[in-house]
Amino acid sequence: MKKINSLTYILAGIFCISLLFFLFSLTYYSIEKISIKKFKSRSEDIKNSEAKFLKLRKSFKEWENIDDTYSKFEKKHLIKFSKFSDFKNELKSFFRNNDLNSFRFEYRIKSLFKGKVEISMGFDLTGSYENLKKFIFEIAKKEEMVFFKNIRLKKIKSNIMGKFSMEGYFVR
Repeated sequence: MKKINSLTYILAGIFCISLLFFLFSLTYYSIEKISIKKFKSRSEDIKNSEAKFLKLRKSFKEWENIDDTYSKFEKKHLIKFSKFSDFKNELKSFFRNNDLNSFRFEYRIKSLFKGKVEISMGFDLTGSYENLKKFIFEIAKKEEMVFFKNIRLKKIKSNIMGKFSMEGYFVR
């Protein structure tokens, strides 16, 4: 009977060791599975971060070039403030050359930021409809930042009277 008892203990011990080994293997597999999921998740996070970084890098490169782009824009579209009198004379010359009579010519200077200046101009012109239209289109074709804010036309006798309000942007 001692042999059966010891054999039972041995079999019970082997069963317990097998059970422990099974439980250990199951736990190890679960931990590995969780670790793989974490690794995949972390890998995806890194890929997403890298994509965001590349987007930001591209945006940063564009921002680095903004000064260059703005300088080109400023040179092409903003008139030097020192050339305002030339611009004003050019307007008046255009009036004379196209049979437009100028009455009032007023302007107001407003400083903006970093040496930029906005000049609001107001003037009245009389002349033929064609000449006024020609003037409007000439101003509209300019690359410089000179815009009409308001135009009011009124027929008087055989001519048209126009009240013009413009603004221009200049740089010091």
